[in-house]
Amino acid sequence: MNKFNWFWAVLAFNFSAQAQSGWKEMEWETYSISFKVPESFEITESTADIFTASGEDFTLTISPWKDASISVEEVANKALGSLSADDVTITSHEKIDLNGFEGYEILGTGYQDDRPLLFVVLGFIDPDGETNFSAYILFWHDENKNQENIDIATQIIEGIRKM
Repeated sequence: MNKFNWFWAVLAFNFSAQAQSGWKEMEWETYSISFKVPESFEITESTADIFTASGEDFTLTISPWKDASISVEEVANKALGSLSADDVTITSHEKIDLNGFEGYEILGTGYQDDRPLLFVVLGFIDPDGETNFSAYILFWHDENKNQENIDIATQIIEGIRKM
């Protein structure tokens, strides 16, 4: 398989990952969004323009899009276009449900600072509001940690919801 594609094949079929201990709730109060993240995550930025939390090998970033006229797929593709990575390969993309949001997920691989990177780009729309959102979940490719990191990314995605 090309690059790290088999990791993403596992992620695409592994959305029933069971909750692990060592998780906590975080909120982006500005937009009434909450999500579940590993306990090691700390908020590094929380403004009206961006929310970023990072853990050991992960970064989660969420940004608003103030354009209710575009589709959830377009939001995700615009976010993908803003991803700071080289040699990007998309391994899967699909519409998903995000607990009150309409979502679209793009999985892939690339390089950042000449290091192999795995990522999830999300576009999601609040069907009851005018603000759309994009999110990035990024982590470094590491043969010893990829499955664990894929499980963590899956649980973060499953935990995103409207408050």
